[in-house]
Amino acid sequence: MEQLTELTAALGTALQGAAAAVADAVSRLSGEQGAAAAGAAGVAATTVEQRGERPGTYKATHTLQQRMSEYHAFRRTTATGRVHVLLETPAARQRKLSVRADLRFGEFVYLVRKRRLPQLPASRAVWCLVGVEHELPHVAMTMAQVHARHVDFDGWLYVVVREETTFGRPATPGARHG
Repeated sequence: MEQLTELTAALGTALQGAAAAVADAVSRLSGEQGAAAAGAAGVAATTVEQRGERPGTYKATHTLQQRMSEYHAFRRTTATGRVHVLLETPAARQRKLSVRADLRFGEFVYLVRKRRLPQLPASRAVWCLVGVEHELPHVAMTMAQVHARHVDFDGWLYVVVREETTFGRPATPGARHG
């Protein structure tokens, strides 16, 4: 069993290294070659609307090359065996996070709520949606599993944080249920 765990860890490291090498190669390409390579990967478009991104998000305000270089710079400053997450929420003080790969997604949501959104009242639910399609992963999945399924071409795992009123409380002060 221990050998299987070591083999799985080695395979995960090798896959991350291969993905980083491909991203480095694409970022080094310039001019038409870089645009063609990014286009082949389905990430190059001239406008935010064509890429299907909401204005004001990290992906909308940064080019692919900027996002990839920031990812690699962030990755060099953090320990190995971690997943690099970019939070998309207006209230978060820090967007870029490095979390343990063995952290469960449910624990990650708890940490986001307690550390990044401490002012949020208990009557508000927090939803962490991942990837381009904003899916809600199972809470028992590890962050490494979530990263493997939803990592973006630039290397980041994008997590969009949404809030919702729960327990029948009014969304605004003074509002009444009808």
